[in-house]
Amino acid sequence: MSNESFHQYARRWRDVAAQVQHPLLESEVTPMFVETLTGPFYDRMLNHATKDFADMVLSGELILTAIRSGRLKEEEYDEH
Repeated sequence: MSNESFHQYARRWRDVAAQVQHPLLESEVTPMFVETLTGPFYDRMLNHATKDFADMVLSGELILTAIRSGRLKEEEYDEH
């Protein structure tokens, strides 16, 4: 995901999820998407997994902006 925006990643993931034989309900898509996230995205979005997918994408973009601006340190969330 390092060379794509959060929005691009979310769209790519959603396109793959749409290929499931029995289409997923919106209530299934968002929690599954959160499980694919790592670091600050997962930590900060886990409690909001009940939001709709579009809201999750907006939240992810805000987190990415905070990382890029230096207000949030991504390396603090690296797995130990």
